[in-house]
Amino acid sequence: MSTHDYYGFWNEANVTIRDIRYIRIEPSRERTRYRLPTSSYIYITRGSGVIWLDEQLHRASSNYLLHGAKGMELVIEASDFLEYYILLYRAERNPTRDSSSPKHAEALDPPLQPYGYAPIYPAELRSTMEQMYLAWKASTQLERLHVKSTFYHFVYHLLWQMQRQDIIPMRPNLLDQAIRYMNDHYNKPITIEMIADALNCSTRYLNKLFSQKLQDSPIRVLRQIRMDHAVYLLSHSDMSLHEIAERVSYSDARALSRVFKNHLGMSPLQYRMDNTTRNTVPKLSSSSSDGVVVSALPRCYIDNGYHNQLKYHRREEATMFKSSKPSIAAVMFICFAVLLGACGNATGNSPANSTVTNEGTVPSPEQTANAVEESAETSTKSYSDKFGERQIPVNPQKIYAMGAASPLLALGVQPIGAPSYEVAPDYYLSNYPDKINIVGDYPPNYEAIADLNPDLILAADYIDTEVYEQLAKIAPTATFLWQGQDIYDQLKQVAGIVGKTAEADEWIKTHHEKAEKAKLEVQQSVQPDETVSILWIYKDSFQVVGNRNVGHVIYDLLGIKPLPAIQQKIDEGKKEFVYTDKLSLEVLPEYDADHLIVMVSDVEAGSEENYKIMQESAIWKGLQAVKNNKVHEVPYDKWWSYTVLASDGLLKDSVELFKP
Repeated sequence: MSTHDYYGFWNEANVTIRDIRYIRIEPSRERTRYRLPTSSYIYITRGSGVIWLDEQLHRASSNYLLHGAKGMELVIEASDFLEYYILLYRAERNPTRDSSSPKHAEALDPPLQPYGYAPIYPAELRSTMEQMYLAWKASTQLERLHVKSTFYHFVYHLLWQMQRQDIIPMRPNLLDQAIRYMNDHYNKPITIEMIADALNCSTRYLNKLFSQKLQDSPIRVLRQIRMDHAVYLLSHSDMSLHEIAERVSYSDARALSRVFKNHLGMSPLQYRMDNTTRNTVPKLSSSSSDGVVVSALPRCYIDNGYHNQLKYHRREEATMFKSSKPSIAAVMFICFAVLLGACGNATGNSPANSTVTNEGTVPSPEQTANAVEESAETSTKSYSDKFGERQIPVNPQKIYAMGAASPLLALGVQPIGAPSYEVAPDYYLSNYPDKINIVGDYPPNYEAIADLNPDLILAADYIDTEVYEQLAKIAPTATFLWQGQDIYDQLKQVAGIVGKTAEADEWIKTHHEKAEKAKLEVQQSVQPDETVSILWIYKDSFQVVGNRNVGHVIYDLLGIKPLPAIQQKIDEGKKEFVYTDKLSLEVLPEYDADHLIVMVSDVEAGSEENYKIMQESAIWKGLQAVKNNKVHEVPYDKWWSYTVLASDGLLKDSVELFKP
C-alpha cells in the first residue's frame, strides 16, 4: 500500500471503538499471551519488556507504540513491570466506495498491518490515549462519541510521526526472518550456514546481528527454541522422550536429556513430573464475548521461548525503571562512595577557580579541569560549551552517556544508561562485564531518559541544538569535543566534567606503560624495517586505514611502520589520518606491505563475498604479504572502534596477532 492509499483509507474508513483498557503486568517467568479479537493499538507507558506480534519482535520500553491486527497473538515478556494502554477498534472502508480494485483489497488495509516504533514526539500520542481511556471509562454515549472523534486525532498524529520518521509498516527485518526460519525448521538438522544461505547474507553478518540485537549467537537461539518446544511437549503431551527428541531434531533421548539438563538444571523426566499442567492467561475483557484469549498452540516464534536466555540480561537493563525504592546494594554503594569522597577531601583541597571560556566555544581538557567555580552550598560548578554556560553537578552520581560511555568506564564511572547506537556495535561496550543499560537511540527517547532520573547528561557535541534543549529539560547537560582531539584529551575533558581528573591521569599512565611493554613484545615478531597496511573491506571496495581506530594501536602505540604513502598522509593531516577514500582492487598493489591486517565489514552485506573474490584474484595472490603468509584477519566488531577501551584492549590482541 502506498502512502497515498494509506492516508486515503483513513479518510474513508468507518471506525468502531470496541474497548480501551489500561493493564499492568508484573515481571514473571511466564509469558502473557493474548489473541487479539480485532485491530489494536498498544501504547507502553512505563516499564520494559519484549513483545511479539506473531512474527514481529519488539524490545519495548516507555512510549513505545505497537499496532496489531485481528487474530494476531500478542505475547509479552515483562523484564520489569510493564504498563500499557490497549485500544481495540474496527475500521472498514466505506462500502459506498469502489472496492473492486486491487488497491482496496482487505489484506492491504492499515488495520491488518502490524508495526511498532518509538515516536519522536510521544507526548501528544500519550495524552490523547489517556484522554480516550478516561472518556471510555465514563461509559456514556456522549463520551463514547468523544472517544471516536479523538481517535481520529490520535491516528492523524500517529501517521504524521510515521511520515517524519520514515516508518513503513511491515518493513522486512533480517533478524525476524532468521528467527522465523529457525521456528519453521527447528525440527530439522539446520546449520548457521543454511540459515545465512536462505536469507542471502554471510554467516559473519548473521552472527554479528544476533550479537548486537540479542546479545546471543544464532546457534544458542536455535538451541533455546528447540528446548522450549521440548518443554511444551513435556508439559502438554504424553509423548515418549524419544519421540520428543525426534520432534526437536535430536538423535535420541540421551542427546536431548544432556542438552535439556544443561539448560534447565533438571532432566526432562523430572521437569515433566514437576510441570504436568500449565496455566493460561484469562481473557483481557470479560465484558466482551470476543475477548482476548490465549490460543491452544502458539503460532509465533516467541511462543517457542527462545528469549529465555535473553531474559536475564534484559532484567539487568530494565533496572532503570525501578526508581521508587533503591536496592540495599545501591544504598551501600552510595554510602561507600560518599565515605571515599570524604577521605579524598580530608586535606581540604578543592577545585581551583578559573575563568569560564568564551561563549559559544568548547573548552579544551585543561580548561575543563580548571574552568569551575564550585559552590559549597549547592555542589555545582559553572560549565561552558557551544550551547552556552550553565551549572552542572561537581560530583555527579547518575550520568546518562551519549558518546561518553567508554571514557566514563575508563574513569571507573558506570553510566546509568547509554543509547543503542553507541553500545550495540561496540565490542568493548556490548561485552563490558557490568552490563550497560541501553536506553533509546538517536534522536533520544526523552521519557525513558527522564525515568532514569539522571543528575547529569554527558553528550558528545555532535548532538543537535533541538536535542540539547530537550535533554537540558531533563537534567543538566554538558557536551564535550567529539572531533579535534585524540582519545586521551577526550578522556581528560570528560574527567574534568565529572570530577575525575586524577583517575584520568592514572589511567593514561597505566595505559602507556602497557603500550610500552606490548611494543617491546611485538618487536620480537616484527622487524624495524617491516611495514604494515590495514585494509577495511566492503561489498565492492576497500579502504586503507591511517593512524586512527586500529591504526592508532598499530602505528602510534606499537611503533610499527606504515607504508610511506600512508605516513605522508598522516604527516599532512597534522599527525592524524583516518583512512583513504574507497578504492578498487586495481590499486591494491600500491598498498602492498610486509604485513596486511584485514577487517571485513560485517555491517555491509556482501563484504565477505567481495573479500573472497579479492582473494581469488591474481592481484591479491601477487601481494608480498600473501606470498609470505603474513595476512592477519581480525574481527571487524572488535578492531574498528577508536575509543580508550578499544585502544587498551587491542594491545594484547595486537601482540598475539604478529606472533609466528
